[in-house]
Amino acid sequence: MAGATTTGEVSASSSALEEASLQQGVAACLAEYQAMIGEMRWLREEAAQYQRLSVTLLVGLVPLLGLVASISPDLLIPTLLVAPIPFAVLGYLFFRQHEEVYVIAAYLHERVRPQIRTLTALPTIWGWEEFKHSRFESGRRGILGMLGSGKLALVMRTLLFLLPAVVSTIAALAVALVRNPNALIPMYGWVGGALAIAAFVLDVLLIGLLVSTLWARGNLAGRVLGMTMDPPEAG
Repeated sequence: MAGATTTGEVSASSSALEEASLQQGVAACLAEYQAMIGEMRWLREEAAQYQRLSVTLLVGLVPLLGLVASISPDLLIPTLLVAPIPFAVLGYLFFRQHEEVYVIAAYLHERVRPQIRTLTALPTIWGWEEFKHSRFESGRRGILGMLGSGKLALVMRTLLFLLPAVVSTIAALAVALVRNPNALIPMYGWVGGALAIAAFVLDVLLIGLLVSTLWARGNLAGRVLGMTMDPPEAG
């Protein structure tokens, strides 16, 4: 009887240790999940701040250009050449924030979720991404599928930065052509002309960098996550 009691106590103690270890493992995974969700929330808030800053710059740029054109027309071209720089930089930073969100989503999808499934022995837990992917995949074909893609949504958001930069650069070139490029050197001098050309080249390079980044790396769901799905909400 004593031996049987001892065996039962050992078995109960072992079960209690396994249960405690399981609870600790699940708690650790959930804590890491919450930390990653908090990081995603911060990244999204930063991206929203870049959008708000772009809107503020755009709202201020329009009356500024009108004021410069009426008071000091000679400064219109330099103003138009400087304006694209902050928009292009903010656009790239906006894209990087979203890319970081998808990297965190990939980490949760590939590392944390399998651990939770193993610990809980529930193979379908945290299956929201897979469920949504299976529902959306059938409808993501043709034109409607392209319109509903995450890449297009990201491109549309980035137009808030890209369009002002492109329009301002084209406007600077148009104003220079209308005013006769040969008359610009006497107006601004050789140094001013060289700086204007350098600013125009910088604008084109920044815009090209943003466009090429969106073209090559804009499919964040397919490139980072390896499937057509959105990252979990950070709410």
